[in-house]
Amino acid sequence: MRYGGPARPARWRPPPTAPRPPCRPAARWKGCSPVRHDGLWHPRLLQILSAAGHTDLIVVADPGLPVPPGVETVDLVWRRGEPAFLPVLEAVLGELVVEAAYVAEESPPGFLDELLKNTTRTQRIPHTRLKELTGRARAVVRTGEATPYANVVLQAGVPF
Repeated sequence: MRYGGPARPARWRPPPTAPRPPCRPAARWKGCSPVRHDGLWHPRLLQILSAAGHTDLIVVADPGLPVPPGVETVDLVWRRGEPAFLPVLEAVLGELVVEAAYVAEESPPGFLDELLKNTTRTQRIPHTRLKELTGRARAVVRTGEATPYANVVLQAGVPF
């Protein structure tokens, strides 16, 4: 026993083979790496996707889709074709539970069928209707895709 009170217990530390816990903001400078190993790395896009609630709409679009005032835009495009639509959509699908997807009727047949096969429902709608849904979206993610009608509206689901 120390003078003035009981001895402090030794600080517990995980064994060296245990996986590291996620970083807290204050712990970044104490050997904890805040970088994700895989998946999406764009901070604002991750924040939007993690905050999406059930039935919220997220649009992944080509640069030509008009975005109504008041809808947040995450502009990833830096030149024609970059970044491509499909890798961006794959990254978004890796972070978001999707219960429905809406694709324009005017898009090529079979467009996105392989990527969206795991969603509950994929529906082809007129492009004008897709633009109307964009007005209700939580965010629009703009890619550099130069293919006409390369747009999809994703409706967030729940993981249970």
